[in-house]
Order: sequence, then structure tokens, then C-alpha cells
Amino acid sequence: MDLKLATSISRLPFWGSAKKLAVPAYQKSKEAIWAAAAARTKAELALGLKPMRPLPVANKSAKLDKALYVGLRYKLGLNKTEEEYSHLHMFPAIRKICRHVEYFPFFEIAAKKGNAQMNKELEDLVGSLEPDLVIFTAGYDYFDMGMVRRISYSRHPVTYAFMPDDFFAFECVSRYVAPNFNWVSTTDSKSLSKYARLGYNNAILTQWASNTDFFRKISGCEKDIGVSFVGSVRGPRRREHLGYLAAKGVDVSIYGYGSPLGAVSYEKMVEIFNRSKINLNFNFITGGTQMNARLFEVTACGGFVLTPDNYDLPRYFEAGKEVVCYESPSDLVEKIRYYLSHEAEREKIAEAGYRRTLAEHSYEKRFEKIFAQIFGK
Repeated sequence: MDLKLATSISRLPFWGSAKKLAVPAYQKSKEAIWAAAAARTKAELALGLKPMRPLPVANKSAKLDKALYVGLRYKLGLNKTEEEYSHLHMFPAIRKICRHVEYFPFFEIAAKKGNAQMNKELEDLVGSLEPDLVIFTAGYDYFDMGMVRRISYSRHPVTYAFMPDDFFAFECVSRYVAPNFNWVSTTDSKSLSKYARLGYNNAILTQWASNTDFFRKISGCEKDIGVSFVGSVRGPRRREHLGYLAAKGVDVSIYGYGSPLGAVSYEKMVEIFNRSKINLNFNFITGGTQMNARLFEVTACGGFVLTPDNYDLPRYFEAGKEVVCYESPSDLVEKIRYYLSHEAEREKIAEAGYRRTLAEHSYEKRFEKIFAQIFGK
């Protein structure tokens, strides 16, 4: 291994000894981020490096009254045209649960003052505010993990990190980040055993959900879109499925990055989900599928969903009664044609999915369960 590569690895923020941060993630494409992560995994094996030692559970407060939310406000950092997902949909739920919530806009501070100063200000704020809980949901490559560990080892605040996408991100991200926090949550049930193999037993199984105040039914909305898909079309399996549908004469209104109709705002998504007779979900990841937020967003709007099956799906929906699964592109075509012509059955399934989501799958309910486990209530 050449010196340049070894030096770059030692500077990555997921290592306990890291003093400097790599290029900020929000200035890269997702493909570049994961390519860099894969390169790091290979390089660390060559160097014989191992994940950091997991934290013990410190003697922390048994109550949750005051929280510090470390957040990313705008999508893609400082692009102040659309609020970032966790800020728009998770943060409001946390504000409902916690009596006092302080907001720390890490990206804006880092952009103006640099990462080192941002990390210092965060640690200083934790010291002066003395929150019961410090919540991280994004941007882990911006944080000095030594700083996070000091907070985690300190007397009072509990540190918690929402770790999504462990289906594919555990090996290259989560296993290095998680041991710095008192608690983490994962959206992938199979990753619980992976955390346990690290000796990290404070991983909580949770799932994506919906901001049910935002994603909602629109009264009197006409269902004038037959079939729709909202999402990026850059993935090869998504393009394969959409191409197959087109070849079979199935008309799909496609919204998202790389599509003819282009990307749409979250507000526009609510309208599309309400207007569509059938909403397609393509939750493909290399090696299979993963649960994603789209299932909960569409059902919160009372929409009918066709989705690939997933091993975690039965935990959240009953296939065939609340959502409908398909096994292949040809099966998808058959089910689209069937449910377009069976409106009553389609609407019955959509209503059942809607009721299940309102009852169980809001972010408020997700975080209530997470915080109850953390604080032993």
C-alpha cells in the first residue's frame, strides 16, 4: 500500500484517532461516498486495523426532559431550497416527545467556521446545556469521533445515533461509527447480530416511518394518475423494471432525478401519492431489497402500493391486505393490470395500509419506543 493511501485512511473520521475530516459527504455523490467507503474497507484489512472498542453503558440520567438535536437543516447542505429529510420529518416528532429541544445546525456552522470549530462548539454546548439526550441523525463524517466518545463517556447526556441503510452500510460505515455512541438504532433486523458480534449490545431495531402530519390524505383528490413512481431512476434495477413496463405497454408517470418529469418536492409527492391509483416502490439494493420510507409515506396518504418483498416487511405490513408485493417484472405487470381493473379491492387494501400506518408507523411512535428503551420506561 502506498503512503498516500495509508495517510488518507488514517484521516478518515470513523477512526478513534482521527483528528481531521475527509471531504464532506454532502459535496460528493452517493456513489462516490460508497466507493470511498469500499476502498477504506479493503485498505483497513490490508493494514490490519479493527473497529474501535465499543463503549460501556455509562451511568446516565433515567429521564428524558431536555434533548440536543444535532441536525442538517437543508437538503444537500446549504442549498436552502428544500429542507432535508430528517429535519422535515423526524425533528418535528422529537419536538413533540421532548419537553425542551435545542437545535444544533452542524452543517451551517461547519461551512462557515470549519469542522474543527463546529466540533468544539458542539462539545461546549453539551457541557453548558447538560441535555439528557444528544441525538444524531445525519452527517457522521463531519464529527470528530473522539469528541463524540468524550460526550458518551461523560456523566450526564446519553448519545444516540439513527443508523439507516445498514443493509449495505454496516460494513463500511456503521461498525466504525456506532461504538462511539451510547445507543444506536438500525432499520435492518439482520444487522442486530452484526452489532452483537462487535460486542455492541445497545443497538435498537427500528424502521423508517412517516411524518403523518405531512404525508396525509387530501380530501376530494381525484385519482387521475394510473400508475406512478417517485424516486431516482439511476439504479440499474429500477431502469430495468421501468423499461420492462414500457415495453409491455404499461404507462407509468415517473418523477425523480434522471426522469423526464424531473425531481419533485415533498409537498408535490403528497399530491402524487393521493392522485395515483397505483404507487410503485422500487427498494432495490445490491444483493436484495431493503425497507424504505416510501412505503410509509404512500400509505400515510392513503395510497395503494406495489412493492418488492423484503424479509422485514411482515413486521410492518400484511402483504396482500395492506400492501401488495410482486416477485418479478412480469408479475408486476400482471398485478398492475389486475388492480387497475379491480378498484374496490385496490381501495380496500389502500385503506387498510393507511389505518396501519396511522396506528403504528409515525415517527412519533418510532422515537417514543426508542427513547423508552434507552431510558428504561
